[in-house]
Amino acid sequence: MRTFSVIGVAVLFILSAACTTSDDNLTAPALPTGMSGENSFDTNTRQCHTNMRTLAGQAVIFYAENGRYPRDQEEMGMSGIVCPECGEEYEIIGGGDHFYIECPLPFSPNHGNIDDGVPSWPEEPQTPEEEQNACRANMRTIASQAAIFFATHDRYPRDQEEMGMSGIVCPTCGQEYELIGGDDYFYVECPLP
Repeated sequence: MRTFSVIGVAVLFILSAACTTSDDNLTAPALPTGMSGENSFDTNTRQCHTNMRTLAGQAVIFYAENGRYPRDQEEMGMSGIVCPECGEEYEIIGGGDHFYIECPLPFSPNHGNIDDGVPSWPEEPQTPEEEQNACRANMRTIASQAAIFFATHDRYPRDQEEMGMSGIVCPTCGQEYELIGGDDYFYVECPLP
């Protein structure tokens, strides 16, 4: 039953991606308006981030089916996905209850990494619609991590801090999201009234 719950949450996460605009960032926590961060990424950087998000989504599905994260792209059937700038496959460090995906770009700064589903790059929304999309993406990120927490602990986290995600804030008001969880339920709420 637990496996079906985790697979169900993973499927809902993927389906929610199909119900959003292409500008709606699915997994990256956003910074409040006015915080420093890159305003515009070039095409290669955007594609690289998309590739890493795709691999992170597949890693979650792999975990739901196998009880551990994949060790590389080939193990999850995703070999051949490369950074558009350098043409190298992404470095995946996984197995057990942790996964880390890094851009292979050989110079610094590279395009970043995703550590247990949390990207290293900031996003700065520009319009109210982009801010709303970023807020939704943040809540989906928190919900995905709560599902991963459930898979490893057989209960949902009581708050963001318990799953190591404290500090993710609404991009409009700058307040931290409220996550309330119990043994068999959780909800995430935006602090914006």
